Amino acid sequence: MRYATVESWAKYFKEQEGVQVHGSTIRKRLKKVKAIGVTARNKVGRILKNALYSEADIREILADLLLPCPRVDKNGFIDADGIRYATCNTWSKYYEAKGVKISAGTLSKKLSDANKMSLVGRDGIGKLCNGFFSEGDVYEIYKNLLLECSRVGENGFFEIEGVRYASTRIWSDFFQEEGMYISRQTIYHKLCAANKKGRRGREGRGQIHESAYYAESDVREVCESLLTQVPQANEEEFIVVGNIRYASFRRWARYFKEGEGISISEASVIRRLRRAGKIGITGRGKDRRVHKGTYYSEPDVRSACADLLAKRNPKRS
Repeated sequence: MRYATVESWAKYFKEQEGVQVHGSTIRKRLKKVKAIGVTARNKVGRILKNALYSEADIREILADLLLPCPRVDKNGFIDADGIRYATCNTWSKYYEAKGVKISAGTLSKKLSDANKMSLVGRDGIGKLCNGFFSEGDVYEIYKNLLLECSRVGENGFFEIEGVRYASTRIWSDFFQEEGMYISRQTIYHKLCAANKKGRRGREGRGQIHESAYYAESDVREVCESLLTQVPQANEEEFIVVGNIRYASFRRWARYFKEGEGISISEASVIRRLRRAGKIGITGRGKDRRVHKGTYYSEPDVRSACADLLAKRNPKRS
């Protein structure tokens, strides 16, 4: 009967039988059955008290882990009766190389929902894994996913029954080209708040995204207030309506200082406008963002700041 330490048995199983069993696992199982080792000396004469365990005892407590199981080849596959098996991670990489990208997590969930059975096998280092799925079962999942989803065109859209769909990033870019800046985060939060559901789609590189493509009608509905046409500020940051100029209180403070030599702080301008009950209009800035009620007319600003403008303090040269 052979005896050895826990570390020696772990090393033996890995090197001689290709089975990865950690020493901590062996110790836990020995402790559970209250096994007591024998005392002996090691090769340098040191006494190891109750530290050596018989091969029979070790194999008995590790019976489930030492079962003969197929082991993956260098590519991560197991061949059993002419059928290839692999983990979800391996299948995901395999199909991605073919131009179809589905995450391992999505594949695992789909296989679980379809009640597909997995094979027990060993990975590259001999560790026992219960998660090897057959090529046929995996292909069935991929086939169904590909049939159920549309692939986006070069412009980032796909169309179903006359309705355009795109991701929030594409919608953000699309509206920006129309002169309206709405961030993808804003679009997404508004869609979620309105409980709007996206569709599954497949991007140009082949990756499938669940519920990531939203109908144009839904996006325009939730972003209606932001998509309303509003006056656009020019390069000088003024909005001109008729013959009247509008600008933010910050721009007016800068204008009086740079254009008329009168130093008025931003705080003074906004404080006087509020005190006088002046209401600003909504406009779109140079950054294309919509700024609600922040553009004040020149007559209102001059009226609210009349006392400061009357001083006509020239700026210092």
